[in-house]
This record gives sequence, C-alpha cells and structure tokens, in this order.
Amino acid sequence: MHEPGGERSATGATRTLEVYRRLKQQILALELPPGQLVTEAELAHAFGISKTPVREALSHLQHEALVEVVGRSGYRVTPLTLKQARELFGLRTVLEGEAAALAAERSLGSPELHELERLAQVTYDPSDPSSVAAFLELNTELHCGIAVLGGNERLAGVLHGVLQELERFFRVGLALTARSAHITHEHSDVADAIAAGNPEVARQRAVSQCVASQEMVLGALALSDSLATANIAPPPLTPSGWH
Repeated sequence: MHEPGGERSATGATRTLEVYRRLKQQILALELPPGQLVTEAELAHAFGISKTPVREALSHLQHEALVEVVGRSGYRVTPLTLKQARELFGLRTVLEGEAAALAAERSLGSPELHELERLAQVTYDPSDPSSVAAFLELNTELHCGIAVLGGNERLAGVLHGVLQELERFFRVGLALTARSAHITHEHSDVADAIAAGNPEVARQRAVSQCVASQEMVLGALALSDSLATANIAPPPLTPSGWH
C-alpha cells in the first residue's frame, strides 16, 4: 500500500503521513466506529494542526474506502455492510485457496514450516482488545506468509489489502463470538496440508477456514443493533481523545 507523502516539503508530508496513520489505526481499531461523522475542522482542532494535512490524510483514506465524503468538508467512516463483507470474503476465499495450494506445491524447509505452525497456534481472548489486536496482526502475518511461501508476492500484496479491509469486520466478529480454539484448529489444518505437500487438501482447508470466518462475521453483524455502529460508542472529539 502506497502511503501519502507527495512532493511537498518534508514537514508537510510528515504531518500528513502522521495524521493518516493515526486516523487509519483508529478506524481499523474501531476507535472511530463505522458511521462516525467527522469534519476537517474537528480533526484539525483535535490534532492541534491546520486543516491541510487532515484534508490530505482523509483523501488517502477515502481512496482506501475507509471514509466517504459527506458535504463539503465532512466525512463519514465507511459503514460495515453485509454486501461489503460478502464481497471481501468472496475475494479472500479465492486468494487464500490459491495461496495455500501454491505453498503446498513447494518443497519448504523446516524453519519455514516451524514458523508456519507457530503462527497457526496463536490464540486470543475475546474480552481483551489488546489480545484481539495482537491476534489480528499475527493472523495477517500467517495468511500473507502462506502466500509468500507460495512464491507469488503479488498475490500476497493483494491478500494483505483484503485482510486490512476486513480488519474491522474481524474485530466485531472476534469480540462477539468465542472461536479462538476453532480458528487455531483450522489454521493448523491448513499448515499440516501445506507441510504434507498436498495442494488440493491445502486449498480445500483454506477455503473452509475462510467460509467459517465469514459465517462468524456475518453472525456477529446480525447480533449488532446496527450494521453502521456495530454496538461501539464513538469517543469524544477532544484533543485528549486523539493519541
């Protein structure tokens, strides 16, 4: 993913990049929840900076479909919808199935297989946001790592983007369901098929894991009062609320 920088002064580019990264992290972590309305003026005041880097950061986030324009200077954090979830999971399923099959076709060494199994064993505590955040980071590392092991870095790059778009959905699903043991088992099944060098079994297991993940997310969204907010209250727009 290309981060904002541009050809402006180093100071201006640095501020834009900092605002972009902080806003993106808050959106993905649901600190700025789906459907939350913000304005350039509010964000500039909260960050204690001018509107220009805020506007530029929001423009990049808009291109990544994380915010959408509302009015002249207002923005809304993109809501979570069932249509979006189904489309992203559909794409993920195709990519992950192929990635697992390609990895299984290669003769992987013991260090690579040991690392794969280590990542497959990671668990999380659904009641602990920091545990969920750590799990999601390692989960992305696992799935993109499988694509890299398959020798297709472009596939890995596209998959990384899809997983990042799905992160907000994952957070809702992981917080509202208890699937840690099931996910670990599913990950281990995929890793075992890759280690055994069985492409078709690896593909089937990767697809099954994606389908189970989709069902978890769609079920969690159905439990939410609103697909827009997913039961998460927005933080106050004050300078102390932005860190």
